[in-house]
Amino acid sequence: MPAQVVSSELGFRVDSDNDRFVDPVVTYRYIIDGETYTGDRVSFGSGDASWSQSRVNAYPVDRSINVRVNPNDPTDAVIEPGGRGWERFLPLGGLVPLGVGVSIILTGRRRLRNPELMRGPSGPTQVGPKGHWIPATLGIIFTTVGVFIVRDGLTAIQIARASSTWPTTEGTVVLSEAHREWDREEKRHTYFPVVVYTYEVEGVTYAADRIRPGSIRGSSRTSASALRLTKKYPEGSLTPVSYNPDQPSQATLVVGESVRSWRTMVFGGIFTVIGLVIALVFFPRPWAHQASNQGTGSPRS
Repeated sequence: MPAQVVSSELGFRVDSDNDRFVDPVVTYRYIIDGETYTGDRVSFGSGDASWSQSRVNAYPVDRSINVRVNPNDPTDAVIEPGGRGWERFLPLGGLVPLGVGVSIILTGRRRLRNPELMRGPSGPTQVGPKGHWIPATLGIIFTTVGVFIVRDGLTAIQIARASSTWPTTEGTVVLSEAHREWDREEKRHTYFPVVVYTYEVEGVTYAADRIRPGSIRGSSRTSASALRLTKKYPEGSLTPVSYNPDQPSQATLVVGESVRSWRTMVFGGIFTVIGLVIALVFFPRPWAHQASNQGTGSPRS
């Protein structure tokens, strides 16, 4: 459906905790059966500050665009159908419980067929030639996740090292506040700073929310440290922004490598080691069982 953009700017949305997040605010008009409608939905998903500003840049005022309209509700329209943020990866999360479920089924079937494996509530005292598929599968999952985290950590370290040589430009802080998040494991609130800034490179406006290089967001038990950082970058203030010359949408306020830059890789390394140990201990190894049987059955001299 043809439409025309009437306004386009970086705006805010507020969640249930009254925390603000940047969002693209793009308003457009379209006509159906002679009646004019107004919409403001860009996509069904959400993204970070960089994505939000890129959508504002993609849909400037007076631009002609195409929108998708709900045939049952003409007031419901969207520019980009489908998720555009982390929601796209939600289906992948179903692979973890699926793998665990398959492992439970296979292990249960094996125990029913072999009564010797039902001797105790926790199974046999030694790992047999067929292994234990539930912990083995969990070990493989842990290892796979750990490898991906390590890869992201290495990328973060490379970015941190390279940021020291990035060019700088003047940016404007558009959002600066401490957000509160509930930690279910420790049953307490944690606080983390959110600083969003815009900057211009070769006539193009960009937005970013990276304070320092690194993938793991820093948090604190109290709001004091988070507020201390946000006070350093108050809303409306001008601040130097270092950006990647090869990818201007990638920027940071603090440059250089630090301890924070290694957090992701260390965390991923621990995940990988734990997964490998679990997988190696419980993975099926019939060759070892066969060698053990041959040694046990050999005649003594």
